[in-house]
Amino acid sequence: MEGKFKSPDKEYTPYPFWFWNDELDEGEIKRQIKEMNDKGVNGFVLHPRIGIPKDIVYLGEKFFHYVKVAVKEAEKLGMRVILYDEGMYPSGSANGQVVEKHPEYASRGIYSIKAEEFKQDNEGFQEIIFKYLIKDGKIIEEYQGHSGNNLYYLVHEDSKGTIRGIHYGEDDGEENAPASVDLLNKKAIKYFMLLTHESYYENLKEFFGSTIVGFFTDEPDILGRNAQKNMLPFNDELYKKLSEEGFDLKDIALATLEEKDSLLNQKYAKCVTDLLSENYYQPISNWCKEHNIFLTGHPHGSDDLGLQEHFQIPGQDTVWRWVAPENKLNVTGTHSTLAKCSSDAARHKGIGRNSNEVFGCCGKDGIQWSLSPTDMKWYLNWLFIRGVNMIIPHAFFYSIRGERKHERAPDVGLNNLWWDKYHYFSQFIKRCSYMFSDVVNQTNICIIAQADFMPHQGLDTLYENQIEFNYLLDDYVFDNKVTIHSSFIEINKQAYDTVLIPETYLKIDLIKDKLKEFEAAGGQLIIYNNEISDSLLEKLKDRYTADIQFKGENLSNIRLSHFKKEGTEFYALSNEGFSSENLEVTFNSNINSFEIWDPWEGTINHYKLVGSQSEFTIQANQLVFIKPSVEESEEVYESNRTEETSVDVSIKHTDQPLSDFGSWTETEELAFYSGSIQYTLAFHNTDDLSDNHYLLDLGRVKEFVTLIIDGKESDTKFWAPYCFTLTKEDMLNSEIQLEVTNTLANKYDRIKLESGLIDKIKVLKVIS
Repeated sequence: MEGKFKSPDKEYTPYPFWFWNDELDEGEIKRQIKEMNDKGVNGFVLHPRIGIPKDIVYLGEKFFHYVKVAVKEAEKLGMRVILYDEGMYPSGSANGQVVEKHPEYASRGIYSIKAEEFKQDNEGFQEIIFKYLIKDGKIIEEYQGHSGNNLYYLVHEDSKGTIRGIHYGEDDGEENAPASVDLLNKKAIKYFMLLTHESYYENLKEFFGSTIVGFFTDEPDILGRNAQKNMLPFNDELYKKLSEEGFDLKDIALATLEEKDSLLNQKYAKCVTDLLSENYYQPISNWCKEHNIFLTGHPHGSDDLGLQEHFQIPGQDTVWRWVAPENKLNVTGTHSTLAKCSSDAARHKGIGRNSNEVFGCCGKDGIQWSLSPTDMKWYLNWLFIRGVNMIIPHAFFYSIRGERKHERAPDVGLNNLWWDKYHYFSQFIKRCSYMFSDVVNQTNICIIAQADFMPHQGLDTLYENQIEFNYLLDDYVFDNKVTIHSSFIEINKQAYDTVLIPETYLKIDLIKDKLKEFEAAGGQLIIYNNEISDSLLEKLKDRYTADIQFKGENLSNIRLSHFKKEGTEFYALSNEGFSSENLEVTFNSNINSFEIWDPWEGTINHYKLVGSQSEFTIQANQLVFIKPSVEESEEVYESNRTEETSVDVSIKHTDQPLSDFGSWTETEELAFYSGSIQYTLAFHNTDDLSDNHYLLDLGRVKEFVTLIIDGKESDTKFWAPYCFTLTKEDMLNSEIQLEVTNTLANKYDRIKLESGLIDKIKVLKVIS
C-alpha cells in the first residue's frame, strides 16, 4: 500500500474536461495530449465546446476524424479517454439533432393559466388538457360550461427549452440555440442514443473497454435551459405513472399551483425523478455496461441523490463558487451536500469510485481568472475529505483565442501560469484518489435523505465538531435494501447504529415504522430540527465511535474522515481554514504510535505516542492521513519551533521597474501584468549564523513562488505558509532567487489584484 500511495497507478489520474473550442489541427491535438501526459494527466474527457467552426458538424465525418486522432494518440501513450455525450450541455439533445428530426420529442411541461389570459399558439405542441374552477386558491369543481375570471386551463405544451450548442449562434438566448429533448420519453432517448452513443461506437469500437473507459452525461435538464417559467414536467408516460400513484387531473392541476415543498408536489417530483431514472439514466447505463465502459457525469441538482442510482461511477459538480471557504459555504447551504451526494451514493451501492467536476467559474468575487493554486488545493481537499475520489478538472481549454478565454473560465491546465508545475497537483490528486478509493467508511451515523433533497441545515455543527456522517437514501429503507441487525442497519459494509431524521421530512411515520425493529433493539432513531442542539451534539459525541479525539483552540475548520482500506485503519484530516492549527490528538484504544501520510509531499513518517497522546500541527490548506499502529517507534513528532534572527534580506529585480517589497500592480508599468518576476536576494547581518537550518519566511505572496538556488529550481510553494528551508551555506555562498507568479486575472479580467512579494522577508532559526 505504501508504494501505491507514493506512486499511484494511472487509473487515479485527473480526467480534465478538454474543451475542443476552436479550429482543430492534428498536430496540435497530439501536442496537447503529450503535454498532459508529461504532467501526469493520464486521461481526459473529450468535450466538444462552443467555438468549434461550423464546418465541423457535431457527430459528422470531420468531427470523428479528429476524435480518432485523439483516441489513437491516447492509446499510444497508455492514456484513458472518457467520451462526452453531448454537443455542449445539458445532455440528451445531440446538439439539437434529436428535435430537428423529430419535433415531437421536444421537452414539454404543464402549467395553469386563467382562461381569459390564454392565447393559442400555433407553433409547436400545445393542448388544453383540463379546465377547472378555482376559489380561495383551491380547485372546487371541474369545468362544466362555466366562464369568468375563476376559470383556469391546465395547458400542456413545448417548454421552449434549449441547450448550449457547440457553434457560435447556438448559445443561451441565441436564435439557433438547439432545442432540448423530452427526457421522460423513451423513444426520444432511444433516438438520442442512436445518434450519439451508437455513432461513437461505430467509429471507435476497437478502443471501447481499453483506451475508452467511460461516457460522461452532463446535468440532463427535463425542461431545458431558458424554459417557460412555472412549468412542471409532463408527458403521457408521466401521466401514467402519476395515475398509478393515485393522481387525477385535479391533483395534477393543484400541483401546478402549490409550493414546491408541499406533500403533493414532493410526490409529483418523486414520480418525475423515478421516470427520469427509468427512461434516461437506466438505458444509457445499460448501454455502457454492455459496451464495457462506465457511465459517469452528474444530475442537474446538487442534491439529486436518487438520480445516482444508475451511474457506474456516481458524480457531481462543484461550480460557480457556490461552495467556498468564505461565508461558511463549505458547511452550509444546498450545495454543501454535493460531494457527499456522489460519495455516499457510491458507498451505499458498493461502488469504489465516484467523480466530481470541479473549478468551473470558481474564481472569487466573480473574477474567474483569479482562481489560484490555493483555491484549487482547497477545493480538492474539500472534495477528498468527503469521500470523492475521481477528479474532473473544469477545464483544460484547447484554445483561449478571443472570447473563448471567458467562456466558463478559467483554464485550469494547459493555458495557465502554473502549467509547467502541474505535476505537483496531478500527483496529489492521484495519491488522494487512491487513498479514498475502495474503502469502507467507518462512521456509525447516517442522515435520512430523499431522492431530490439532502438535508443540510444545522449540519455545520457536525462538521465543525469532527463528527462524520453519511446520507442514506430513504428508498433504500423502503425497498428493503438495508439489512436490519440487532441494533444497527447495514448496507454494502456500511453500518449505522444512529439514524438522524429531519423533522421536516414528510414520511417520518413511515420510516419509523420500517425501522421499529432497529429502534427496539437499541438503535438510536433521532428526530432533529434545523439545528443541532447542544444536548443532541453531546449525545452524538457519545454515540460516535471514532477512536480518535482532538483538542485545540479552534477546531471549527478541521474535518475528519475515518475509513478502512484493505483492512487498514486510517483517519483523514483536513484543515479548511487559512491558519495552522495546533492539535492535541488522543487515541482511545491500545495504540503506541502513528504514521502521518502526506499526499502532497508523498512522505510517510512514523512517530511514537506519549501515553495515548501527541501534539500535531496541521497547516492551513493541508490534508493528511493518520494511520494508528500498535508498533513501537523512537521518534517523537515535533512541529518546527523557530525564533527570529538579526538577518536582513534585501531584494533586486531582473529587468522590472520595482524597488522594494509590495504589489507590482502598484507600479504603472505592471498594473495589469500577469506572469512571473524573479527576485534576487541579498542577506545582511549574517555574522551570528550557526549551522542550524533556517526558514525563509516570505509572509504574504501573490500567488505562488519557486525557490531557485544557483540557477536550479529547488521547491515551489503554492500557498501559505510560504516558507523555504535554507542552510547557512546557502545564504552565504549561493545565489538565491525567488520567482513569483500571479494569476491571469490582471491580464484577462483587467483588474489590479495584488501580485508579488507583498511583505518583507524574515529569516527564522529552526530550534531542534
